[in-house]
Amino acid sequence: MRILKYLFLLVVLTLVSLTVYIATLENKYHVSRSIVVNQPQELVFDYVHDLNNWAEILPSRIFDTKTVSFVRDKMGTTTQMDWISSNVKKSVQNLKSFKTDSLQQRIVLLQEDLAGFSWHFDTKNKNPKKTEIKVEIEGQVSFQDKIEFFLKGGAQAKYDDILYDMIHNIKNNVERNFTEYKITAIGEYNFKPTYTVKVRNVSTPKSMKEDVALAVSQLEDYIKSVQGKAAGNARIDFVEKKADRIEYFVSIPTSKKLNQSMGDDIKIDSTKAVLTYKSELKGNYIFINKNNNTAYNDLVKAGYNRQPNAPYFEVWNRKAIKSKQATNWIFESHYPIYPKAKVVVRDTSYVAKPKPVIAPKELKKDTLK
Repeated sequence: MRILKYLFLLVVLTLVSLTVYIATLENKYHVSRSIVVNQPQELVFDYVHDLNNWAEILPSRIFDTKTVSFVRDKMGTTTQMDWISSNVKKSVQNLKSFKTDSLQQRIVLLQEDLAGFSWHFDTKNKNPKKTEIKVEIEGQVSFQDKIEFFLKGGAQAKYDDILYDMIHNIKNNVERNFTEYKITAIGEYNFKPTYTVKVRNVSTPKSMKEDVALAVSQLEDYIKSVQGKAAGNARIDFVEKKADRIEYFVSIPTSKKLNQSMGDDIKIDSTKAVLTYKSELKGNYIFINKNNNTAYNDLVKAGYNRQPNAPYFEVWNRKAIKSKQATNWIFESHYPIYPKAKVVVRDTSYVAKPKPVIAPKELKKDTLK
């Protein structure tokens, strides 16, 4: 009995000692990771700041759902992304940014609020094409957290893998999405007349891809709601393009004319047949101007004339733009053109031989009888 009593006291003393030790651990934690990305500082900052990219930034074990919602401010800028994973509501929220140097966020990932989540973007060795990203987590530690950190090796062991995956996802995606693209000049393309449904949009250059994708989803849902069928990709007709503002129509062709729903922003319309010169871009939309230049230069070299009253438009592949990877996106540039005039070429290789001149027959002289 005495031995059992001593063992019990030893266990109690050990537990008390552990409790005291855990209680005296730091009340704060700090974990950081860094990596160098071969892209300019502003571009890398914009990519991380845009919460629409976070589905591909977060590790798949944390972001494992397609059910995502976004919160936007009055200017239309996305400020928060929410999703549910393993029955837990998680979110990323932009709190404060300083030009393109740093970004502070509130992130809920593992059922706790990581309010001290921050990014720093610095030009590496004064090279404008290289950016060092440093991500940090700082927070308060509860007694329960201290027990968990003690058992699992500390905050570094808990968060390090998450930060490692995030910064490497950023590096891989930014370097691929902003460098890899393919442009193919197609040539003449005949647009056939068709019925369409369309909606009017206003975007900034940075938000246009996201806004068009949302408009496409809206139009697809509308077509289904009226028992219609989409018959092609999304067409973008520009109303006005400025440095900070783009106004345009997004339309989807339908197999038949649909009924107009009253009080809806979506309109029923149709397009006419038109001959265009087409060039295709596979990659990020930031390269669309290169695609436009390719189409325009090629049509001039080929001897086509543009239709002055028929403006340039784009066609976006509806399925491709829903991909997370920009290298899978497909955009078409279309310039309406006149058909080439048919030139009649005469064959000059044949020379007609002159007909032989037949000498007139001599008249018989009258003979005296």
